[in-house]
Amino acid sequence: MGLRETINRKPSLALVGAVALLTLATVVIYLEYGPARPGPNADTGKIHFTTDDGATWFPDSVDKYPQFKKDGKDAYRANVYRGADGKEFVAYLERRATQSSTAAEEEEEAVAASMTPEQRALNPTAALTPGIEVKRPGEKTWYRDTDPRAQQIMRPRLPSGKTDGLTYVQAR
Repeated sequence: MGLRETINRKPSLALVGAVALLTLATVVIYLEYGPARPGPNADTGKIHFTTDDGATWFPDSVDKYPQFKKDGKDAYRANVYRGADGKEFVAYLERRATQSSTAAEEEEEAVAASMTPEQRALNPTAALTPGIEVKRPGEKTWYRDTDPRAQQIMRPRLPSGKTDGLTYVQAR
């Protein structure tokens, strides 16, 4: 007996099969394209900043652009990690690119304004890309995020140069 004959004889069985396939397809689509999973800062809405080139850091809102005034000093985003030994350190700093034009800054601000707090928490610098610069603590030169040297800087590593056992430290 063929599939068509089975469907004609038992339409309720065909209906159950169709509903099961539709449910399975819905679940697969939801899991693949559903809501974003929370990122490292999603539950606190805060990220780290520093005013002393990464020697110390403090938490503040993800809504603040890297490079704002705090106690009269420039505050930059501090990407804080913990090594396997438990010591925390700033792997690199971020700021708004100094060469940004007014039009580019306005566009970045418009993108940031259109983002939900959850989207900003998942990727606080999304609204700034490619208008950010990065550097390692102690270095003088800032590199535009599109520069290959910046890409190397943004791959966190321990002060010893190793990458084993690194953990991102969430701001609280």
